[in-house]
Amino acid sequence: MTKIEKTFQVLGKLLTEETTSQFNNVKANQQFQSFLQYVTTEVYPVIDKSSYENKTNFLINLKSAIREIEFIVRTPHLQNKTLVVIEGKKHAVPQWFEQNQMQEYAKFIRQNANIPMILSASEKTTIVAQNTLENLSKLSPDEFRHVNQQLYKEKLDVDQFIQVFYIEAKCPFEHIAFIYLPQFVSRQSEIYKMLHNMAEASIMIEPLHKQLNQYKAPNYAKQRFIIGENVETELSSLILEEVPVLLQQLNKPCMMPAIYDIFTETYQDYLINVTKELAYEQYLVNGLSKDLVTVSDEELEANIISIRNNLKKQLQAKQISHKNLVKHLLQCNKHLMEIEKLFVSPILSDAIFSNKAQLYIAKQALVALEIKDNTGYKVVIERLRNSDSIYTSIIQAYSKGKKEEIVKCINILNELPLNDVTAYISIKYFSVIKSKSLYNKLKKFYHSNYDAEVNLYLGKAAISVSNNVDAQFYFKKAMNLGNSEAAELLLSFINKKNIIEVESIARLLVPEACYLVGKYYLNSKYSKALTFLKIAATFEHFQALQKLAEIEFNRFRKGRNNLPDDRLVVVFSNALKLNHYVHEKERSKEVTERLGKLYYWDGDHRKAINYLSTVDNAECNFMCGKIYQYGNVLSQDLQKSKNYFEKAVRQSHSYAEIELHKVTGWIQSNEVKQSYSSSRSYSSSSSSSSYSSSKSWCFLTTATCIALGKEDNCDEILNYKKYRDEHLRFDDDGRDLIVEYYRIAPVIVVKIDAEPNPKALYLHLYNQYIKVGYDYLQKNDLVNAKKIYIEMVKNLCEKYNVVPFQY
Repeated sequence: MTKIEKTFQVLGKLLTEETTSQFNNVKANQQFQSFLQYVTTEVYPVIDKSSYENKTNFLINLKSAIREIEFIVRTPHLQNKTLVVIEGKKHAVPQWFEQNQMQEYAKFIRQNANIPMILSASEKTTIVAQNTLENLSKLSPDEFRHVNQQLYKEKLDVDQFIQVFYIEAKCPFEHIAFIYLPQFVSRQSEIYKMLHNMAEASIMIEPLHKQLNQYKAPNYAKQRFIIGENVETELSSLILEEVPVLLQQLNKPCMMPAIYDIFTETYQDYLINVTKELAYEQYLVNGLSKDLVTVSDEELEANIISIRNNLKKQLQAKQISHKNLVKHLLQCNKHLMEIEKLFVSPILSDAIFSNKAQLYIAKQALVALEIKDNTGYKVVIERLRNSDSIYTSIIQAYSKGKKEEIVKCINILNELPLNDVTAYISIKYFSVIKSKSLYNKLKKFYHSNYDAEVNLYLGKAAISVSNNVDAQFYFKKAMNLGNSEAAELLLSFINKKNIIEVESIARLLVPEACYLVGKYYLNSKYSKALTFLKIAATFEHFQALQKLAEIEFNRFRKGRNNLPDDRLVVVFSNALKLNHYVHEKERSKEVTERLGKLYYWDGDHRKAINYLSTVDNAECNFMCGKIYQYGNVLSQDLQKSKNYFEKAVRQSHSYAEIELHKVTGWIQSNEVKQSYSSSRSYSSSSSSSSYSSSKSWCFLTTATCIALGKEDNCDEILNYKKYRDEHLRFDDDGRDLIVEYYRIAPVIVVKIDAEPNPKALYLHLYNQYIKVGYDYLQKNDLVNAKKIYIEMVKNLCEKYNVVPFQY
């Protein structure tokens, strides 16, 4: 047979599948293909359509796990063996095998061009090649040489259609399977990563400097060893004489992870993150459903309802997607358990669980704790105990929250390379550990991690070691992956005047950011501002609640004289509710004053006085004076009224002085009344005093009401009051006139009431003066209105011998 014919023969073999009993379990393979089809048609599409932020990594990890599962299914002869990676200089590796009585392995390694090899012990030599289509082809030693030497000479790139060689040959270490990774195999290739991930330990023989740097980076192996002279490294370094001891330690039956554990491990992070994500989004929906901060702006209410409905719709979609995906994942595990039964070898009595198997079970226990699956945790922790795992104590300490025990366990385990379990617990309890060297290890371990919670904890760890630059980086990364807590923490690092950055955080409904955005836009985009303020307030952000309470109060204050009654009731209710809520949390003077005023304007003076009387300022004292002045609900108390007005005058209230003189006049009038009562015998002719209104000590109001039977809010009275408040009080002599009026008027009213026929006198006053003055006011003739007013008062003073009108 010519070389060309042989080449075609070998190529034909390599591109077809030839099943062999020791390298292939036909039934297990068939079920694996069924499992793979189920994953492809049912699982991948659900993940792809989901809104899970880290779904790309999830899919990548899932596909990697499936490659590992396929590797286990296709290599039943490796069951119960310890997988050890061997790397190093091309000439050094075969020499090392020869020095350790593995001459057969050394021979095949020297013949190998650049293809990964897995070498295991057997009395009979067998060579199998796995091509890039995952097919297995059995080769003779001569065909093996031809593939690795002749095909290269013919410039055929063998590694384009061969992934790995499986070789069985004589070896004194029957429980070790060596994974040889040639010097020039790409470290980025899937096969390299998978084989390294499957290994229990790895050995680097006489490494090049660049290899050593690569080797020092975090990888998947439990133990890493350097063999060679003058090798300076932080890793375990051995001299040649120590190697036999190491090999004897590794030469023990070792149980690889169950294939369903490998699969389960891929979606552990998904379960943790999505469980927390769904809980948080439910919290947001519940928060936005509260009626705590119902506001009286219809457009704003529509905005809030829209946000809430969108969140609710999004949450429901995620819940359905999550439930559907978990159902499919559990179905996948059932498939794998059935496959496991078909190919797994009998467990040897002295077999130990591989570190990877222990790690997967430990992580399942950790996840069960994180998602609060107590039943699942009990099952998994029992498996962990049965594996005699070094992780049992740390998981149990973690479950009980015993920080001292956790830190102690972590310090022991950190002597080994970090892994998913130790790194996760270390990062969660980093605030207790606070080790810069551990922080640097965690950074390397998670250097390309896109898990939101991991990046959140990395940010917190960075703060613990005073590295604010890293903290900001990790919080921003976690925020972009949808973590709201990271977004909230990021607020302390950014310039809060940069509203664009703050608004990007507010989009995650972070209360503090929503408050800052709402506050920023109050004077420019009012509706947008109120929307963000309300969102912040629904999650009980106190400053947002304070601001909304103030806004609703002002809305009522400004609208109480012009809003329709039905609208005013809503505005009042919202203002009252918000201010009461804030008042319960913090009894500030501002909120107390607002509550007092709201009750005062609503006419509930009994409640109003309870709040207003505790705030010593001009307006509150004025309102208290008004309440006691008329006594609509409380008993009238003119002396208390006078005291409050006096305070308000001292505090420069603009109307207080007028009301003070009015009340002072009433008090004097009461004194005059008492003197008349003691000297006058009331008969039927004097019963006309009943015409006097008990609440209208103003003689002008009394005269008008008695003369025409009008109410004290008739047009004449309102016009005179308007003239007094808007014009007269601003004249040079206006304030003096008003003060004199309230000094004299109550006395004149008492004396008119003492007349035999007061009604006739009131009618005369109305026709002679009041109506005339009213007509002038209607014509806006303020000069003559004032003149007739003064003339009436002077004539009454002369008639009743009252102290002359000081004008």
